[in-house]
Amino acid sequence: MKKLGNRGLRSVVSTLEEEGELISIKDFVNPELEITEITDRISKKVDGGKAILFENTGTDFPVLVNALGSEKRIALAFGRNSIYDLEQEIESLFAVLLQPKDNLWDKLKLLPKLKEVSEWMPRKLNRKGKCQEVRMENPDLSLLPILKC
Repeated sequence: MKKLGNRGLRSVVSTLEEEGELISIKDFVNPELEITEITDRISKKVDGGKAILFENTGTDFPVLVNALGSEKRIALAFGRNSIYDLEQEIESLFAVLLQPKDNLWDKLKLLPKLKEVSEWMPRKLNRKGKCQEVRMENPDLSLLPILKC
């Protein structure tokens, strides 16, 4: 199973699309009441519904909702087939870590496991994110699609 992208929102949307977990709405949907109503209806389905990408919000910004709204999409975020696979991994990791280590060799055997755990952590690539590359002297929050319900 492909892991939900960690290279930005476009990667996440692409992965959700490939996995059949995304509804993409290209028509205009008003952020005031409409997006939240559609999201409420879809996300309350037994299986958590699908993630929804509203491409036309009347602003320059699309809106992605319910991206982690099901067990399948949560598992996908961690690159697993099931959230229970992740649960098993974490339990086995703690079992190994909590066992007493008799010597240096036993401790060194843990290094691959510790490397695996470190890969779960977010990476800090630089001090400023891409979102900070564009700066506005007089920011205008009305440019954002502010959802209302």
